Amino acid sequence: MKLHFFNIDQKLHRIENMLDYEKELTDEQFRNTEEFLMEIKDTYDENHPNRSAGRIYTFLAHLYHHRMTSARYEEALDRYHRAEEIYKADHNEHVCVDHLHVQ
Repeated sequence: MKLHFFNIDQKLHRIENMLDYEKELTDEQFRNTEEFLMEIKDTYDENHPNRSAGRIYTFLAHLYHHRMTSARYEEALDRYHRAEEIYKADHNEHVCVDHLHVQ
């Protein structure tokens, strides 16, 4: 998704549609969207006083939630848990998932 030829509100509208209707985002789409949002997050509220405060943080939350609920993330999480099971079986140890270290 190229965001170069639109004003900020048009870009945000396109991002909103992408997040609402695309089942999966490529890594490039994710990175480009995240970069754009991070670039404008500190100035958007000041430059758009007619919009809700914190709007860009809402977009970032939506972007991260979209990534976490995507099938690609679920597959990666499943692979991680399978690797954890194999490690525990091979080492007969408990792996702390919350801190990602062996106890």
